Amino acid sequence: MLCMVLSSTGQVTHRTDQSSFVQGSSNVLFPRIVKSGIKMPDDFHLLHQTSKDAIDNKGTEFWILMERNYDTYVDGIYVDITSDVSTTGTLEIPGMSFSENFTTTPGQITRITLPSDCQVVSSEMIEDKGIHITATHEVTVYGLELKAYTSDCFLALPLDILSTQYLVMSYPNLTWSSVSEATLGQFAVVSPYNNNQITIIPTCETYSAPQPEFLLKLL
Repeated sequence: MLCMVLSSTGQVTHRTDQSSFVQGSSNVLFPRIVKSGIKMPDDFHLLHQTSKDAIDNKGTEFWILMERNYDTYVDGIYVDITSDVSTTGTLEIPGMSFSENFTTTPGQITRITLPSDCQVVSSEMIEDKGIHITATHEVTVYGLELKAYTSDCFLALPLDILSTQYLVMSYPNLTWSSVSEATLGQFAVVSPYNNNQITIIPTCETYSAPQPEFLLKLL
C-alpha cells in the first residue's frame, strides 16, 4: 500500500477562519468558505464492479488500512464489526502475520484490537500493512484509532463497490515554524488486486518533493 503525505494546502473546500456576523444584539461566528476551484475531470466516471441491487457499505470482503494519527502513539487501534444476522469471519494482516477470527451478534459490536505497529507511518513508500476482512454473511466495518483530542475513525467500504477513480479530500495543511508529517494532510491507497498500477496526480507539493504525477504498482 502507499501512504502519501501532502505538504501544502489540498484541493478541498474548507473552513480557514472565522469572521463575525452581527445578528440582532449578539455576535455570531460565521465560517468563511474557501473553494479550490478544482472540478471533476471530464473523463471521471463511476465504475462499480458489482451485481448488487443497491450500493451500500455492507459486504463480505474488505481491504482497509490504518493511517498514522497525529503521531504513532495511540491508546488503541480497533476494527469494530456488526451485522444484521449472526455470522463469522476472519481479520488478517498478511504482511504482519496477524490473524483473528470473529463472531457477530445482530445489534452488537464485535471489536478486534489491532497491533499498534499496523499504522502506515511512511510517506510515498509502500508498506505491507493491508488489512483483509472476510465474513460468511454481510457485515459493516468501522476503523478506530483512540488518542486524546485527535481520535480518528472511518466507515469501511466493501470490495464489491470499489471503483477505479477517486478524488481525495483532505484538511488544509497548517502553518508551523517547522513542517512535519504530523501536521500535514495525507491519504493512502490499498489495493485488493495484485499487480495493480496506480496513477496519482497531486494538486500540490508532497512532503518529499514536488511531484506532477506518481506511477506505482501494488504487488
